[in-house]
Amino acid sequence: MAILEESIKEVKALKNYIDGEWVESQSEPKDVVNSATSKIIAKVPISTKDELQEAIEAAKEAYPDWRRTTPLASVRCLFRLKELMEENLKS
Repeated sequence: MAILEESIKEVKALKNYIDGEWVESQSEPKDVVNSATSKIIAKVPISTKDELQEAIEAAKEAYPDWRRTTPLASVRCLFRLKELMEENLKS
């Protein structure tokens, strides 16, 4: 049986995505642990109450336009968000 190489080379620190921008959290990041290896694979923000409120307000403001978006256009937006997340992880 071949041993697979660990695909994650370094621990990534994630940010919040609020109103179309990557935002650093004011909170202390929490570790994400690979349960199979017990290695830390990422650090994620546990958003503050104010950060959460900001995200909720941005979502409420965006919702009227988003609900009128066609399924094809919304899928394109979600794929673009996925690409942005991958770029954020690389930097």
